[in-house]
Amino acid sequence: DRLRPILMTSFALVAVLLAVAVGLNEASAQRTSMGVTAIGGIVSSTLLTLFVVPAAYALFERFRLWSLGRARRIGGLDPAPAAPISRETEKMRPAPLMAGAEG
Repeated sequence: DRLRPILMTSFALVAVLLAVAVGLNEASAQRTSMGVTAIGGIVSSTLLTLFVVPAAYALFERFRLWSLGRARRIGGLDPAPAAPISRETEKMRPAPLMAGAEG
């Protein structure tokens, strides 16, 4: 969803800074290193935004889910797995009082 706005902003900034980085006249020759540095920073931050941040988020989310499950198991919050219900036991269960309700 956010790829297009991020790329459009980055390309616009790089296009503007290309004039500074090229340094076509005497006055702008002193600013070429600043333009090249700014372009490098924009390109590297764009790559970080598009690849590293989502990968880190996915990694931390997987760790959060793993640690949450581990904490529940250690703390005894997860119930023990239910024993399988035989057909005879299922027949003895009362019918639900309301439609869609579980008994």
